[in-house]
Amino acid sequence: MSSRPAKLTSVKRGASGAGKTTLLDVLARRKNIGVISGSILVDGIPPGTAFQRGTSYAEQLDVHESTQTVREALQFSADLRQPFEVPQESKYAYVEEVISLLEMEDIADAIIGDPESGLAVEQRKRVTIGVELAAKPELLLFLDEPTSGLDSQSAFNIRGGETVYFGDIGKDACVLLEYFRKNGAVCPPDANPAEWMLDAIGAGMAPRIGERDWGNVWQTSAELANVKHEISRIKDERIHEVGSDAKTEEKEFAAPLWHQIKVVNRRMHLSFWRSPDYGFTRLFNHVVIALIAGLCYLQLDDSRASLQERVFVIFQTSVVPALILAQVEPKYDLSRLVFYRESAAKAYQQFPFALSMVVAEMPYSLICALGFFFPLYYMPGFQTDSNRAGYQFFMILIMEVFAVTLGQTIAALTPSAFIAMLINPFVIVVFAMFCGVTVPRPQIPGFWRSWLYQLDPFTRLIGGMVATELHERPVKCLESELSAFAAPAGQTCGEYMQNFFESGGPGYIVDNVTSACQYCAYKVGDEFLGPVGIDWGNRWRDLGIFAAFVGSNLFLLFLGSRYLNFNRRVISLFTSSIQFHLLFTSTATLPNPALVHLNAQYVVIIRKMKKNAILPYPVVAVLLLLILVALFIGAILIRIWKLHLKKLDNNEDAQLVEMGVKEHHGLLRRRGKRGTDAKKGEEEEEEEKWKGQAAEEFAPNINFGEGEWDDWWEGSSKSSGKSSE
Repeated sequence: MSSRPAKLTSVKRGASGAGKTTLLDVLARRKNIGVISGSILVDGIPPGTAFQRGTSYAEQLDVHESTQTVREALQFSADLRQPFEVPQESKYAYVEEVISLLEMEDIADAIIGDPESGLAVEQRKRVTIGVELAAKPELLLFLDEPTSGLDSQSAFNIRGGETVYFGDIGKDACVLLEYFRKNGAVCPPDANPAEWMLDAIGAGMAPRIGERDWGNVWQTSAELANVKHEISRIKDERIHEVGSDAKTEEKEFAAPLWHQIKVVNRRMHLSFWRSPDYGFTRLFNHVVIALIAGLCYLQLDDSRASLQERVFVIFQTSVVPALILAQVEPKYDLSRLVFYRESAAKAYQQFPFALSMVVAEMPYSLICALGFFFPLYYMPGFQTDSNRAGYQFFMILIMEVFAVTLGQTIAALTPSAFIAMLINPFVIVVFAMFCGVTVPRPQIPGFWRSWLYQLDPFTRLIGGMVATELHERPVKCLESELSAFAAPAGQTCGEYMQNFFESGGPGYIVDNVTSACQYCAYKVGDEFLGPVGIDWGNRWRDLGIFAAFVGSNLFLLFLGSRYLNFNRRVISLFTSSIQFHLLFTSTATLPNPALVHLNAQYVVIIRKMKKNAILPYPVVAVLLLLILVALFIGAILIRIWKLHLKKLDNNEDAQLVEMGVKEHHGLLRRRGKRGTDAKKGEEEEEEEKWKGQAAEEFAPNINFGEGEWDDWWEGSSKSSGKSSE
């Protein structure tokens, strides 16, 4: 198939699914799945890296940034796709020419909107063509369904096609009709040639004319031989004409990276500003949740119970990321659809897109962090010192950014917002479960505590905020929270508990000078934090690690947006040698033969062919197999690690038992040497009691066999006796 300079070539086919969009996608280099054979030549040579930038492709689907006006959409295309050296004034002046050419003056400042509430179908199609014309393509303009835009485009049911005619149609389609007449198909005088030829080849509603397959007829025709000869001639001619011309620099993108970042970020900020529903609902969720939590824990006192309640207030921050994920992912997915189309046209790279999505979220993240922080922090009565409140706000702000980047990362790594939302519950539940609040750190199983607790971002969020709030916060137990006991005769409560407090024991005695003691388990909040592994000295470390999680999200986001392309456009097998200048396709029936001649000087008729698309099923199967193998290996490693931890726990328990036995026997023998009143029978009774208690607590964990516990106990007793003597 060939097309000469300044010639309009039309590709006319049959029913939807025949492959017209597939062919155009191949010619425009939009396909990314499947196999293509044959050659595509421009001026007799294969196109270089600048080919996609030098061509425009008005696709069937009218995908646009819905918040832009028509004029802004065309200006955006001109800014990034016309040569960077062209002044912006010239680019925008050309945009106005395109608007006038397509008669869009009345809708130039209208918001494009979505198909349900924006411009009409016909208007959106004109915008699609205008965006491509505004790029001022140097080589080619591809138009897919420009007259209707209503082809169903069976996305994953694309079939192959074969050429049944290519060449001049002649005045009133006389050349085309003569070809069919010569091969046994005569067009009635009152029939529309455009409709009749589809019926003749079996691509219309009527049965095929003739017994021979029209594809085979074309393959053996003299017309095909002439076309091949003409292609060879044009190839040699163009090589001779342009061979001496200086080669221009092959640039994949017209604009430099910094200009792409500037233009794309400006549009993305404008898009967010013109989407008030997105920003308002996000702020509303933050403020309402913070108000509800603040009212539930309004003005907490300094009691022992309030320590746990303050932890629960801080734990409410883990609810916010779940809401942010649900809002960020659909927004990213919709913007990615526009990016796929514009990046295929080499308007800009993936980095400006991903960066613009992150940067555009930042002002709204700051506002939402403020709306969430003030009710949640001051209504329960948290510490108001600037160094405390500032740290807490900084952590909430990082939490906002973390949730936004996490949502965008999940969206970038998944093919759709639907799949991303199915992943969200798993992520949020795991984060909330292993952060040390729902299950305290000492009670988390050793396997998960050794790595998942440490890798949980919420561990750093909760740990830093709880340490900042409870550090040096005085505790005053309520009457119901005090433990009452009597001091020994002749001692006050302070004297009796002096050694306990001097050795670092927590809590305090309400009145030290009486013998009726009332004990509070905590004196300051730090004593509450010690057993759960949270330390005031680690708060800045936790903040730094939490910020590092934001960095890891950004890394995965940029990596995923760069290498994961879910805009799969399936390729059927095409074999042809193509030279062309302008390509035009349409399935709309033409009203009369004269219009056929006016619309196209060359026509390609390709009929539907029952041939399944080439799909990468082997690749999918291999990936699934690798995933299963990885899961199997992971399960084995987890099992080995659990057995190792169990062995360590058994050894530790055995050491504790042996230490206890040695200490007990040593105590008895020291008492004997000091002449205590302990009788041998009492010693044996006490030893049996201790042995039974140890057997209940430790023996099951050490997995002793029948009779092994008694033997081990006796050996340990003898060993402890010798050591004490």
